Amino acid sequence: MFTGKRRKFFADEDSQNAAAPPTERFSLLEHHTHTEGMRKAHAAPHKTHVDGDTLFVARSFQARNEEGLRRAYASPDKTFVDGDTEYVAGTDPTDYRDLFADALIPFNLMRYGHRFEQAEKTLKENPQVTRLVGHSLGEATVAAIQKMYYGKRDLQVVGYGSPELKMSIAPTPDTVRMRHEGDPISGLDGESMNIGGSLNPLVAHAYTGYAEKELPENAPDESLEENNNQE
Repeated sequence: MFTGKRRKFFADEDSQNAAAPPTERFSLLEHHTHTEGMRKAHAAPHKTHVDGDTLFVARSFQARNEEGLRRAYASPDKTFVDGDTEYVAGTDPTDYRDLFADALIPFNLMRYGHRFEQAEKTLKENPQVTRLVGHSLGEATVAAIQKMYYGKRDLQVVGYGSPELKMSIAPTPDTVRMRHEGDPISGLDGESMNIGGSLNPLVAHAYTGYAEKELPENAPDESLEENNNQE
């Protein structure tokens, strides 16, 4: 069973202003590590920066991903490209090929699934793509593509509601994984950060609801306390 501490998470400074009490807000904004982390997140093409066990996410990161995934779900091939980013949708329950691909996930055989074929075709047609964003089956797909192209093409992955079993909790600069509390599909993903949640499993598994205007529920309380002590 997975045990351990999940990654810390910091949203944009403006987002923290809206959520934190004045004393905490001031100390967070003045904290050098936070300021530097957010600066690097804004400068990065994928709008994220990992420092130790802390993930910094720049403003508009979630909104862009949510819109991209919405368009991917609406697309006939379940992929959508926006600039340097390819979005890959999750399972279409009316498509037997997706259901077959779901069954391949526990065996790490995603490369034999129809969604992998679709996503890789889109990737090859768009050489400018350096970031892959996936939800559910789409997350397992982009993770498999990233692994297959390792050493051949630098690809960063952002995943929502991953159905994979992951035991590692070490953050990496090229992979960001998030989930909602209460999501049974991503419950075994030890690499994901918990951001928000719902008692409704359908809502919890959605790629929506990753608010940028408030600190996530798993924000590092110990950091807030530490910063307050410095005042």
